[in-house]
Amino acid sequence: MRARGDVHTTADGRAAAPPVLSNRSPFLARSSALVLISLIMLAALTHLLAAYRQETDHGRRLLNTVTAALALEVDGRLRGITGLLDEVAAAVRDNRWDDPAERQRVSGRMAGYPDLRWVGVVTPQGLLRPDTLPDIGIPAGGLDIRDRAYLRQAVCDAKARLSVGQPVTGRATGTRTLHLALPVWSPRRHTCLGLVVAAVDPDGLADLLAAALPDPEAGGAILSHDGRIIAQRPGTPTAFGTVWREAPRLAAALAQGAGGVLRTPGEADRSPRLLGYRLLPEYGLVVTAGLAMPGLLSSWRDMALVEVPLLLAVSLALYLWAHAADRRRRAVFDQQIALERAVAERTALLEASKSLAEHRAERLSLVNDKLLHLARITAHHLQEPVRPIVSFTQLARRDLLQDPELAACPASATLDEHLAYVERAGRRLKDILREFHRYTTLLTRTPQLRDCDLAQLIARHLAALRDDLTAIGAETAVAPLPTVRVDVEMLGQALAELLSNAIKYRSPERPLRLSITGGSDAAGWWLSITDNGRGLPKIGGHHLFEPFSRFQSEDSGAIGLGLAVCREVADMHGGTITPTVLESGTRFTLRIPQPRGAA
Repeated sequence: MRARGDVHTTADGRAAAPPVLSNRSPFLARSSALVLISLIMLAALTHLLAAYRQETDHGRRLLNTVTAALALEVDGRLRGITGLLDEVAAAVRDNRWDDPAERQRVSGRMAGYPDLRWVGVVTPQGLLRPDTLPDIGIPAGGLDIRDRAYLRQAVCDAKARLSVGQPVTGRATGTRTLHLALPVWSPRRHTCLGLVVAAVDPDGLADLLAAALPDPEAGGAILSHDGRIIAQRPGTPTAFGTVWREAPRLAAALAQGAGGVLRTPGEADRSPRLLGYRLLPEYGLVVTAGLAMPGLLSSWRDMALVEVPLLLAVSLALYLWAHAADRRRRAVFDQQIALERAVAERTALLEASKSLAEHRAERLSLVNDKLLHLARITAHHLQEPVRPIVSFTQLARRDLLQDPELAACPASATLDEHLAYVERAGRRLKDILREFHRYTTLLTRTPQLRDCDLAQLIARHLAALRDDLTAIGAETAVAPLPTVRVDVEMLGQALAELLSNAIKYRSPERPLRLSITGGSDAAGWWLSITDNGRGLPKIGGHHLFEPFSRFQSEDSGAIGLGLAVCREVADMHGGTITPTVLESGTRFTLRIPQPRGAA
């Protein structure tokens, strides 16, 4: 970084004085800013605390209202069922329970209580009589229910009015059930005639909770006097008949009053909540409704998430403005100098990298050209010593066979065989060098694009192969082909390789059939040559196109450069060549894209 006394220069090279910063102490501005920030913080904190209390009070009032409404609704339902039990008790006391008309009337009354599953009579001995309404399949001898809590609470207690049992699974129906029991006494209340029992579906009470608490995050439950869960809002984990985790805390609150709101602490699996509760003393039930504190305070939290960052941002901006105006200007100036220096250094580095890359690319291109030139020259010149090797081998074999004395020598046959092998190897080396020279010549060429009628090009190559095709009885089928823009000589070389391969590797079991199809679209054009020959070996497709890759015996005369030439022709035109193995035969598809600038 520049020192304070450094001399700066302008764009035309003249010296320019550095920016002059004020020497006035910023202490007064900082003190004023800190006092102002403290006042803003205090006002914001006061506002947030007031809003927090307001949101919490609103939640308490809402829970008081909701629990009161729920308590009235539950009380109304239970009072209706109690009135129905009074009528059934009167019918039992007056021996009218077996009267069909009376049972029909009670059935009609039960239709008005969808939560009421059945009504029955229990004998003083604790047996549920089989004449329940409706019939729930009680055995003819009755069902022993002496272990039920509502039976123990109600029988032989002259002061008992209505007894609410514990939430259980019904022994007769196998469903979750809440039992209400009412004792039946003789007219002068000297003798207990038994009980009338109503089985209530707690899921109906759960639906009532769902209707009164539409918020999905709100919770609600109806509890027995000892804290067991009778009904819960749908969607909460099922805990029917178990003791609620907050039962001790709720019992302590009920000791202070029959209704109110308490706050439950958070746990590992749940957040803190506000819980409203209301006791129904006649039935010993408690109606509860809860709201999670995060949901209750969501609007307050959103407001705080806006106000607090905004307050911090304003305070920080005010402090920085008051405390470091001169430092900010100096920092901007120094940063500009450092940025200019960094840009200059990065530009120089990029220029050096670009120059090095261009030099390496030029050097690599030159080396590649030299290697291709050397390979072409080598392939050409290696053919010269091969010719005398083949010629003199032929002369040696002729002299061996024509000279009677040499022909009579026992080793003459073996010598002739060895010379024949040398001759064949020389001829093959000559063919390999010739094809390699042609392949390297292709690699050094640049495609010369011009319009080409594929149909005429195919016809010329088939005509050149007419004698071979006729000799083997081959059939050819050529579909209509498009006119394309290619290097005609290169494409002709690739077609010659594909057609000669089809003839060379035909199947000995059937006549050769060649099918040539093609077409064009917006992406380019394609040409397919399909035969019914021996097919391809089971190797990776990319190995087929490697130079000198041969998958037949040397007796076939294959050099292994034909498909490599086809791939190079496709690559030089920016296209691809793809082999496809058929059930009987092979298909090679050449795809060439449209040249740039073509319509």
